[in-house]
Amino acid sequence: MNLAKYLSSKPRGFKSSFAREIGISPAFLRQIETGYTSCPWLLARKIERVTNGKVRKSDLRPDIWDVADK
Repeated sequence: MNLAKYLSSKPRGFKSSFAREIGISPAFLRQIETGYTSCPWLLARKIERVTNGKVRKSDLRPDIWDVADK
């Protein structure tokens, strides 16, 4: 699942709390969500961990991690 789809499936206000949980601003989360900014590789790992694998690091950074990587 990509990040935008994951976030859109959550209730109103979730994005702000999710951004705080992963240690970034809601504005930076929006930039990553829309593809304006690529996700830093350490943050991609953290997002995968926090979402319990629903959003995979390979979805966020396919240039670094192969889809087969977990």
